[in-house]
Amino acid sequence: MDAFLKSGADVSRALEQLPHNLNVMYTDLLREHSRGSGVPDDIQLLILQSVTHATRPLRLLEIAEFINITQYPPENRDSKAAKDLIHSACGPLLEILPDETVSVVQHSLTELLNG
Repeated sequence: MDAFLKSGADVSRALEQLPHNLNVMYTDLLREHSRGSGVPDDIQLLILQSVTHATRPLRLLEIAEFINITQYPPENRDSKAAKDLIHSACGPLLEILPDETVSVVQHSLTELLNG
């Protein structure tokens, strides 16, 4: 959107640079965020899938334990580090509420991940 606001903006070029659909937009957003945060794509996807496929809202601690158990050997498990990883993994797509429930900010992402 910033491209449209610049003085002398080339509207045609700005329109060509817009994502073609939500799949492309979310994929690009996640890839960019993964590079910036240093969180591997597979862990990022695992976190998003756990939040979007759960039958009830999950708490940060539950997701952290899930990540610890599935991704790290027992001697390397650290709940605080896993919580920090979750905070940084998905950036603006997930919201951690005051009660530490994790929710998806944009529900079109849930629809995309659920197919």
